[in-house]
Amino acid sequence: MSIQFTYEVVAVNNATQTMTVKYTAVNYPDINVELSYPVVPDTVQLLAHASAPLNQWRALTNQLNLPVVGEKGNGVEVNIVPVNLTPL
Repeated sequence: MSIQFTYEVVAVNNATQTMTVKYTAVNYPDINVELSYPVVPDTVQLLAHASAPLNQWRALTNQLNLPVVGEKGNGVEVNIVPVNLTPL
């Protein structure tokens, strides 16, 4: 599922070096996110795209697996073997 969105910087606070970014997507509620000013070489556009509230929007339409307190499990490290690709 692809969510197309727009963003707009709606407020800036030079004292705290933060900005409020309003995200809008069709069929989803608008969400405001407070972000720090981007540090060079980052830009507002890069930071805004990376901080888009996609998971919050998806959570509104997807069934969630709710966590249970005390749930435990085991894990195994997965070793990825690099493949040696040679040009044809």
